[in-house]
Amino acid sequence: MRRVNLLEELAKDLGYGFRMLTKSPGFIFTAVLSVALGIGANTAIFSLLNAVVLRLLPVSDPQQLVQFTYTAPLWGGKVGSAIRSSNASARGRRRSPASSAARGSGA
Repeated sequence: MRRVNLLEELAKDLGYGFRMLTKSPGFIFTAVLSVALGIGANTAIFSLLNAVVLRLLPVSDPQQLVQFTYTAPLWGGKVGSAIRSSNASARGRRRSPASSAARGSGA
């Protein structure tokens, strides 16, 4: 049985790999560019999701938030949504657009 020196074999393999990569600089450029674009895209997407979805909402009691969605049957489904507070003080201040228009006040 032959005894193999792992560090020596690793050094030979790394040297061979480096020599082969230097023979094709276009491949190195493409590989490095692909990795850089992938890291940049993942960072941008995570930053966006972190700011929009993952961070807590800046409200005192998040359990009192309610999400309303509205649909447009002609457009085939969900169009948008809004998040409102469900506490009693906010309910007293809300008015429907119809009641505001009937009174003639814009508020």
